[in-house]
Amino acid sequence: DIMKLIDVLTENFSDKLDTDRVYCMGNSGGGTATFYATALEKRIKAAIPSCAFATFSGSIGAMYHCACNYVPRIAEYFDMAEIAGLIAPRPLVIVSGREDKIFPLPTAEHEFGRLKEIYYKNSACPGSCIHVKGEGGHRFYAEQAFEAFGKIVK
Repeated sequence: DIMKLIDVLTENFSDKLDTDRVYCMGNSGGGTATFYATALEKRIKAAIPSCAFATFSGSIGAMYHCACNYVPRIAEYFDMAEIAGLIAPRPLVIVSGREDKIFPLPTAEHEFGRLKEIYYKNSACPGSCIHVKGEGGHRFYAEQAFEAFGKIVK
C-alpha cells in the first residue's frame, strides 16, 4: 500500500510535491509497515518506525500478537537489524517506549546495537541511525522523534 501510494504521488502530484523527499512514519502496526516498506522501497528517503522494532524472539515471537507484524519463517533467516540494514545509509529514527510490553526495550536496545554495526559498515554517515526512547509504553513520542529526525534529515 505504501509503495502504491508513492507511485500515485510520483505519477500524479510530482508538480506539487518534492518526490525526492518522501518520508514514512508510523506507530505499532504502522511502524511495522514503515519498517518493511522503507527496507524495500528506495524512494522512501528517511523513516521513523515507532514501537515496532526489537528482536523477533523478544517481541512478536514471545507473545500472542497480530500476524500482520510477521512474515512467516523470516526469523529463521534474519532479525530486524538485518532488515533495517537495508535502509542504510538513509536516515532512520527508531522509536521505543521504555515500558513497551509488546516491543520490550531490552530487546530493542540489543537489536539496535546490532543495527548500528550494520550502519557503520554500510554508510558514510553512521550517525544517520538514531534510537529514541520515550518515558512510557507503546505509543509515539512525537517531540523526541521529530527532534532526532530534524538532526539527521537535511
